[in-house]
Amino acid sequence: MRRILSALLLVTAVALAMGMGTWAAVEPVAAQENQSSNQTTAAPPSTPNGTLALSDAARITDWEFQNDTVHVTVELEISRTVVITDGMAGVNTTGATRPPSQSWDLSRGTHELTMPVEHVRGGSSVTVATAGGSYRLSNAMDPPDDEANPFETFGGESGLFWGVGMTVIVAALAAWYTIRTEASGVVEA
Repeated sequence: MRRILSALLLVTAVALAMGMGTWAAVEPVAAQENQSSNQTTAAPPSTPNGTLALSDAARITDWEFQNDTVHVTVELEISRTVVITDGMAGVNTTGATRPPSQSWDLSRGTHELTMPVEHVRGGSSVTVATAGGSYRLSNAMDPPDDEANPFETFGGESGLFWGVGMTVIVAALAAWYTIRTEASGVVEA
C-alpha cells in the first residue's frame, strides 16, 4: 500500500511540475500584453506648426531614418552647436561602448544634418541636442523572433526552473522516506 501511495505521490508531483511550467510561461506574457496596451505616452512639447522645440532659438522641423542614416532638419534663430548621438551603438555587444556622435557649429537658418546610425532589429535611435534642450528620436524595433527563447520547449525559463525545483523536492522526499522506512538504517554498499 505504501508503494502505491508513493508512486501516486511521485506521478502527481511530476504532473504538477509540468503544469506549473506551462502556466508560468503563459501567464507573464499575457500580463505583459495587457500592460503594454494600457501604457500611454505624452506628446513632446512642440511649437504651433508641429516642430519640436529644442530651445527658444532652435527647433527640429523634420527627421527621418533611412538606409542606416538619420536625416534631421534643424531651424536656428541664432548660431548654435548641434550634436547628434547614436543611441543604438553597442546595444548588441558586451562591455562599455562610447556612442558615436557628430557636432555641427551652425549659423542662423535651416540646416539638414545627416549621420550614419546603427540599427537593432530594424530600430534606430539618436539624441539631438543643443544649448537648452535635447530630444531622443527613434523608430520602432521589429518584434523578437518566436524562436528566441531556447527554453520554450520546457515552458520557458520559469517552467524549466519550476520543473528542476520540483524534481529536487521529490528526490529529497524520496530520500527522507527511504531513510525513515529502513528497519536497520542505511546499509553501506
